[in-house]
Amino acid sequence: MKSEAYSSLSKIDWAQHVQVNFEKNIDGTVYHLVYLGTAGVRNNSNGENNGNLRERLKWHLCDNKGVPALCHGTMSTYRRTIGSLLLDDLVAGNNQTLIDDFLCKNFVIYYIEYPGNFAEVQNEVSNDENILINKLQPIFNLDKNPNATISGTITNTIRIRRQKIEKTSKIKWCETKTKVSQAPSKELPQQTSHKSTAKGNCIEFTVRKNENVAAVASSIPNLPSGPCSIELFTESHSPVKLYINGKIRIIRTNNRTVTSYFNSPDTMLGNLAKWKIIRDEMNDSKNTIEKIVVRVCALQVTQTSASEIQPKPIKKLPAASVQNDELRISGNFKVVMICAKKKQKSFFTQYPNVSFASAPIQTRQRFPDAPGPQNNGTWRDFLNYNQNDKNLLCAYQLYTNSIYQSLYNKLKDSFYILSAGWGLVRSDYKLPNYDITFSTAANPQNQRSNNLISPPVFNDFKQLNTGKMEDIIFVGTPEYLPLFYKLTSHLPNKKIIYWKKRSVPTLFPAPNNTYVYRFYNTTVKTNWHYKLANDICNGIIP
Repeated sequence: MKSEAYSSLSKIDWAQHVQVNFEKNIDGTVYHLVYLGTAGVRNNSNGENNGNLRERLKWHLCDNKGVPALCHGTMSTYRRTIGSLLLDDLVAGNNQTLIDDFLCKNFVIYYIEYPGNFAEVQNEVSNDENILINKLQPIFNLDKNPNATISGTITNTIRIRRQKIEKTSKIKWCETKTKVSQAPSKELPQQTSHKSTAKGNCIEFTVRKNENVAAVASSIPNLPSGPCSIELFTESHSPVKLYINGKIRIIRTNNRTVTSYFNSPDTMLGNLAKWKIIRDEMNDSKNTIEKIVVRVCALQVTQTSASEIQPKPIKKLPAASVQNDELRISGNFKVVMICAKKKQKSFFTQYPNVSFASAPIQTRQRFPDAPGPQNNGTWRDFLNYNQNDKNLLCAYQLYTNSIYQSLYNKLKDSFYILSAGWGLVRSDYKLPNYDITFSTAANPQNQRSNNLISPPVFNDFKQLNTGKMEDIIFVGTPEYLPLFYKLTSHLPNKKIIYWKKRSVPTLFPAPNNTYVYRFYNTTVKTNWHYKLANDICNGIIP
């Protein structure tokens, strides 16, 4: 953006310090880097990638400008940001034309092409975007920018201004649509009967794209209330949006119903009701979602019998289930190895004494998904925003055993780590010290249950990205299998689980036939998976 253009964005006080981390002189005019993004690196709801730079620019500059785009949430976030700084209403009169004129007059677009197909470059582009936003902190990047939640920064001021104008514009222009949506009609079939399915202490039900999830929830019998977790997902677990296929939500207040939760406002999104946000996510013109599943799980399991919450043993499978014949593995494969107890020192510079536990009892301990500093998101969110912290170590550096470094040297970005505290992460993703394990021999505050829906509920990272023809090799012990299943069961890839016995672990049966057990012949009894990892480092696939 032209350095002289700030004065035209008159709705906030630019007397605040604007830190410019990158500028460029073009034909004698100074331009500041104020926003960066990606194009063509995300799948749509059908698992397809039809995006490109032209489509991304059309979205920002040409499409989705009017009242429907505002009310359904399809107006570009960047466009809403600029509009909020220019005007007091996003869609009144010729306001969208004024936004167009400002963009055309004051901005220059630069792009960098990443050669290769979608599967090859997706991770690299996404990682570079995260690094650049964290390092350069463009003022109009309100997502992933650490300054967005820091009071007194210009980006935080911009974020608050956009929320305010977006809220008032929606109240003014979307009021009629809201009233219509709350009334029964052919377009919004709220009277449709809904079936629910009980799974342990969870209940699942479906919601269609034009339905009010709060109204649907009110019709579901025996739905948990009070402390419970809520997860919204599609069958394919894509696309990932704020609510749908996003993080697990938690109701912590006793006797609060799921219906009241969805009727309540999201204070981070202009106090718009949560059910409206979810409906708009489903009706996104670029990524329409026909149906979602809502899973509600009670967090108070004292009323539930042990037989309902414990994994049920299955009969020993035939010997063929643990393969002894020649194993064919794709030329490109990913390796997932479980974490280890012994760790190097790794910490947040701002909070050097904080460590993480499953059930904190010490003042320095925190739960990963508890509210973070200044209640701006969780500690997990804080970790995402601080990946450039020089005192945090990459996951492959965190564990003292040298096998993690060796696997990284061998596999680079094809190596992932399954952490009991953080989930499935890239090996170069930075983690702080934590003491969380599935081992029942550990102290109670450090134990995590194999029954993953038991409290406390972790919003585990799910960072594994694979191509369609890439196999996934699991290196670890059986107590980590439920977490591995949870974070990979949506992937169609073949998952190869090595096991030192000729029969499968009966307590943790595989959820579908994409998982294959493979016998690993070894005389090592303790930490045998380290020997397997060493074989892989040496190019030996048993």
